[in-house]
Amino acid sequence: LKNLSADERTVLELLSLYYLPAGESSLVEALKRYGKPSLAQKAHDVLERLVESELITRNGRSYRCLPEVVEIASQSAVEGKRFEKLQAALPPRSSIASALEDFPEGVRDLRLALYAGDKMEFVKRLASLVKRHPNHYNLDPPLSRMARLQTDTKWLQSMEDGLRTLVVQGVMLKGSQHLLPGATVAEWLAQQYKKEGDAIHPFYRLLHLQNLLLSDEFRKVDRALSDGAPLPSLKGWLEFEKGRYKKALSELEKALELAGREATGKVTLTGFASFLLPVVYLISDKIEEAKRYVDGMRGLDMEALQWLVTVRQRGGIEEPEWLPRF
Repeated sequence: LKNLSADERTVLELLSLYYLPAGESSLVEALKRYGKPSLAQKAHDVLERLVESELITRNGRSYRCLPEVVEIASQSAVEGKRFEKLQAALPPRSSIASALEDFPEGVRDLRLALYAGDKMEFVKRLASLVKRHPNHYNLDPPLSRMARLQTDTKWLQSMEDGLRTLVVQGVMLKGSQHLLPGATVAEWLAQQYKKEGDAIHPFYRLLHLQNLLLSDEFRKVDRALSDGAPLPSLKGWLEFEKGRYKKALSELEKALELAGREATGKVTLTGFASFLLPVVYLISDKIEEAKRYVDGMRGLDMEALQWLVTVRQRGGIEEPEWLPRF
């Protein structure tokens, strides 16, 4: 975006906050509310230049940021301290429209809350997406997509600690279930781990080492687990990757014992161990234990089974007859 004029940058950043296709007349009115009436008058020419630069697309009289550009442009607005004023210039929304919003509209509102640094609104929007559009959310987790489209770690560095923790957790746990963690988040975790070592927050340590496992950095994980606090769930995963299934089962069951049981009696386990344990049960010919464990997961069934199948395809594990099809 460095080669853009000030006018082009303003229009691009504004369009990135719309997120969805925006009509030219709506953009003109937004530019007026932003305090740029002269820019509003020449908005059409600026928009066409952005189309020619392949930063936005046009469909009739509507324009939209390219997916590869939208997060970079929004982050540019944050870094330039223009976000708040640009957001205030967006068209007002009715309560009816908010109540009927579809998944893309929900993602738009989630993005706005995130870039605004509004933790409470972010949590509210995220919960709404998960509750109202669970299938869409699981198919393409919006936080993971946002992380993939960022080019560096600046977007995380500028966040308030509590909000950043939620984002890092959402990207690394949800995205990793599809074996697609966000590179910029993984890079930020690596930077923090290098700077703080084992003094890093335990949860960040868990996520960083988990990402190293996904990246096949087994020696680094082995050293970290030997030198620092034990993490039986990751130790079990590491033993699984090495083909030491008996040791893997021992560590994972140790992690299961540490995790305990929730008040509902549903067996739970922190991190990937919750998805990996039934796989190790299957390899160990403990079919009934695998069935009993997956049955006990209930609310996590679909995600667990999706991940189980992903691992099976990755490692060539034979699919059991009882595994549900979806």
